[in-house]
Amino acid sequence: MRETDCDICGRPAIGEAFVEGARVWVCMRCSQHGRMITRKPAPAPKGMGTAIRAKPVAAPELELAENYGTLLKKAREGKGLNLEQLGQQVGIRAQEIQRMEEQKLKPPEKDRIKLESFLKIRLIVQASEAEKKPEDLAKTLEGMRGRGGNAVTLADMVEIKIKKS
Repeated sequence: MRETDCDICGRPAIGEAFVEGARVWVCMRCSQHGRMITRKPAPAPKGMGTAIRAKPVAAPELELAENYGTLLKKAREGKGLNLEQLGQQVGIRAQEIQRMEEQKLKPPEKDRIKLESFLKIRLIVQASEAEKKPEDLAKTLEGMRGRGGNAVTLADMVEIKIKKS
């Protein structure tokens, strides 16, 4: 498979996207399953100069979930596997998985991808407002009170996201 082929279906790729936490080349059809990062420039029509390059889209900030150890342990136990069995299935030493479950070891990217794929979980989450420190939230709320002098309502604190169907 060439770099210009979709990593999901094999059609010609139009660019890179984050699909389920993985950065992959995607075609037009498969791009709907993730968030586009960059697009390949369209070939210039004959007789034209060089193609204009598209500006890369900033990737969302991703970070390891705070409770990644608990997520791993629950998913492993949910499949009815012990540490050794899971280690054999994904190719990671049982001691390393145990240290990840105890949150003494952050999973390397290749091991994280293997575990997420096998256990059908997500250990990487998008950094969001909800994960800010309480002090940061208090400063934000103080800033809101300054607008018009009204008290902060629940609507001021909720971020509404529209789900695409």
